[in-house]
Amino acid sequence: MTRRLTSRGFTMIELMISVGVLLAVLGPVMAMFSQLEHSYSGTQQGMAVQVQAQSALSLIANEIELAGSNATTDTVLSTDVGPCSQGCEVNVASGAGLNVGDQVQVDTGSKQELVTVTNTGITSGQAWFSAVLKNGHTKGATVVYPGYPYQDGVYAVSGSYTGTCPANAECGSELQIFGNLQGDGTINFAEYKYNAASQTLTRSITPVADTSINAAYPICDHVTNVEFIAYPINDSSVYGELNVSLTVQSPYLNPQTGQYDQFNLHRGVLEARDEAVAAAMMNSWEASNLAPTPGNVATLATQ
Repeated sequence: MTRRLTSRGFTMIELMISVGVLLAVLGPVMAMFSQLEHSYSGTQQGMAVQVQAQSALSLIANEIELAGSNATTDTVLSTDVGPCSQGCEVNVASGAGLNVGDQVQVDTGSKQELVTVTNTGITSGQAWFSAVLKNGHTKGATVVYPGYPYQDGVYAVSGSYTGTCPANAECGSELQIFGNLQGDGTINFAEYKYNAASQTLTRSITPVADTSINAAYPICDHVTNVEFIAYPINDSSVYGELNVSLTVQSPYLNPQTGQYDQFNLHRGVLEARDEAVAAAMMNSWEASNLAPTPGNVATLATQ
């Protein structure tokens, strides 16, 4: 007698029960993975806004340190000169900005020397300065002398400020500075502004030779607060020590807290080195050597 084998599949009820059990097991697992994914995404976004804020702070810090700096002036000898142990007149192509007491570098290589200017003048259109020269120098040799600093390179701190401003300090959400900010010999005016509506910190950079300020561009997004605090150097009228704070937030809500993550970044005390020199010069006979504020700075600052 032969037995007949039959194949039997799952019934609909069995399939539904199996699917239900599978969903009951996979549901929490998928929810956990989704939460981890959102948490990872939020962490990455938080890191991104912090990196951008750190980059903005580094840019601000670098330019603050150069606020008030001036460019050196390069000229050349108009005639052969030296050596002269008792001092002699050194004819140069240009003596603009050269002052008594300046330290001037004459020539290069083995003949290079640093001399002190004892007198300056222009005779029949020929600029000259007096100095003691140890070496002989030929016409066309390079002469380099310093550009003295501006005493108001940290030009203004203004705008809204939420805290209590310390005594004798200037506080706000906007900063204006000028000087040889990029180290290329061009005197530039830089302006940093916080826009609460767009949550951005913007920067504009304009040569002081121009009369119209260049367009600003954002250097940091998702900003909720900006604080610039400028202090005078050694109780002088020169502002050159600054604290800078940025508060930024993540672009999306944290799924665990339902809030935006906030990050506060701070840099201080930042010193404008040339402003420190200017403060020292103001209390000495060298005060008259300080560079005058470029005329267009006031115009750019009000635009």
